[in-house]
Amino acid sequence: MIGCDGGWFGYSRADRRFFIPIGIDMTGYIKSLHESKYFGFIRCPDEVDRFFHVSDLADGLEWGPLLQEMRVEFQEFDTEKGPRATNVRAAD
Repeated sequence: MIGCDGGWFGYSRADRRFFIPIGIDMTGYIKSLHESKYFGFIRCPDEVDRFFHVSDLADGLEWGPLLQEMRVEFQEFDTEKGPRATNVRAAD
């Protein structure tokens, strides 16, 4: 379903949460990693952190300490817990 901002609305059956992908490419750097729990946070120029899970990494990025402070591009969507990054990939 297309939203009025050009994004799309969806429903994730896997985690039963409603989400609204904004569909805008954003940039930031990986601020912190919780390696044993497979998630981290991306800091953007607006100083808001975006959560990401290892499953949100695009092909070509491997989970590990080399990701720390890497500049990345991603798409954001809102969840009930706050902004989340998906399709996280290395910035050019």
